[in-house]
Amino acid sequence: MKVLQVIDGLRSGGAEGFVSNLGAALSALGVEVKFYLTAGVRGERGHALLARLHDAGIEVAGVEDRKARSFRNLADLAKLVRTWRPDVVQANLFSAEALSAATRFVAPFGRTAYVRRLADTDIAAHRSPSLVRQLDRFFATTIACSPAVAEAYATFMRGRNRSRIAAIPNGGRLLEQVPNAAERNAARRALGIPDGAFVVVHIGRMIGFGEERQCEMASAQKAHDVLIKAFARAFPDGPDSFLLCVGDGPLKSELEKLAASLGAGER
Repeated sequence: MKVLQVIDGLRSGGAEGFVSNLGAALSALGVEVKFYLTAGVRGERGHALLARLHDAGIEVAGVEDRKARSFRNLADLAKLVRTWRPDVVQANLFSAEALSAATRFVAPFGRTAYVRRLADTDIAAHRSPSLVRQLDRFFATTIACSPAVAEAYATFMRGRNRSRIAAIPNGGRLLEQVPNAAERNAARRALGIPDGAFVVVHIGRMIGFGEERQCEMASAQKAHDVLIKAFARAFPDGPDSFLLCVGDGPLKSELEKLAASLGAGER
């Protein structure tokens, strides 16, 4: 089987990391995998993901930095589909969906199944709802990363979707060996967390605030402030309860100040 993954680019982001892991896992199972990037590779994280794909023996096209809407993308992707003839073209993120739909129109190939993957319940976001609905007709299957996303898409399409909706939860790499109690406690001590404490862990970039701040922020994604406020309310004075936020981003210092103002800065 041949699978072509089309994605905006390789950079810091959950979708990019997930799709890169998926490509490497499929390759390990004997599937022929190639990647096409619409906007190249950016930043240290992007180059780390590129190295991961190369280590897995995966060919990556479109690594140079460019605009996702470049006409060159359509020409290059159409040529790749015609010559390589993949069994599956999977589009990830909106610009990759639009490009894949256009490619199917200009370079039809009967055997190829076009699918797309959705990772958010906000289906249209800031895009034209009518355009997002029109794209549905170009895909055989719309893969939702959770039942909630599948339900949101079905509601958005008002039952008029041509693509089949399939909910396939995100997978992840499992550790070959589960850390033992000594290793676990050593990791906690390194973070200043007692051995027996109750710990909530959140992994994600520190971008976006909740509802009351959406008008001020470019994106409400992640919204760590909602989590911090909920933690402070749920565990107002519990010395054995900790919230561990793993990640970085432009709002880190502001979120640290928020935690301190709620009396949860030390936890």
